[in-house]
Amino acid sequence: MCSVVVLGILGATTQLRSSILNPKQPIRYLELGETLGARAQSNDDLAQARQVLAMGATLAERLGKNGLAASCCIALADTYEDKENFRDAWDLALLLDPSRLSAWSTQRDSPASSRPTLLGAECLRLARNDEPEDAKEIYSRTAVREAIAAAAVRVGIEQRDVESTLRRLFIVPDRDRCRGRVFHVRVEDGESIRLLCPDHDHPIGGLGDTERLRMLLAIELECLNAADNLLDWDSASAMHQNQPIKAPGIGSLIEQYGIDPTRPYLVSGRWSAKP
Repeated sequence: MCSVVVLGILGATTQLRSSILNPKQPIRYLELGETLGARAQSNDDLAQARQVLAMGATLAERLGKNGLAASCCIALADTYEDKENFRDAWDLALLLDPSRLSAWSTQRDSPASSRPTLLGAECLRLARNDEPEDAKEIYSRTAVREAIAAAAVRVGIEQRDVESTLRRLFIVPDRDRCRGRVFHVRVEDGESIRLLCPDHDHPIGGLGDTERLRMLLAIELECLNAADNLLDWDSASAMHQNQPIKAPGIGSLIEQYGIDPTRPYLVSGRWSAKP
């Protein structure tokens, strides 16, 4: 009963604050969006918080309040864990307000060191190195699967191709007794002899075909945020790092978040042209 009352109070508070939104006062959208984001309990809650912040940024920019628009974008970035959306929001904030350069340089790449992203890289490394049990255990975590999927999208690789490859690596009915090593050592008459492994399929750390190996390495690099270390064009191209540059723009918020600036009022959870 108590929890129902608390939820009712929170809902009433949010509804009250929604009713005071004013397109001529974009700061109200920032305040409400931050509140909704902090209280979000589901993806739908987060989606609404992002819409409010995106609306605030759009309205503020149209009123020439670029600093406020940038603040909305930074608040928007804080609602994300994936690197791409976080970076896009921070990039747009910097374009709107160049005085945010110091904060941008500090914050922009922070999700790259997040635990799910690093675990995603470790999962792929283990899968490549014939450690299916450990790799599968890490991959079973939702946040890790999402981090790998997001990295694959960023380098232009189909998620289904990644999933198919990993499933094949996780299920190893006939284990290679040499664990992928080309040679194994046998001692005969006190002498060590190197012999070609009869069960050899591929070198440890590699895969049965070059393309699948290249695919997993590209995603692994992206998860580690190490692609910038590929200084020559050939290496970057091989690791799918030659994608076109995407410049953010305030107009992109309208399409990305499904908002309509001519309907700036939030009434009973829906956008309206009238308060």
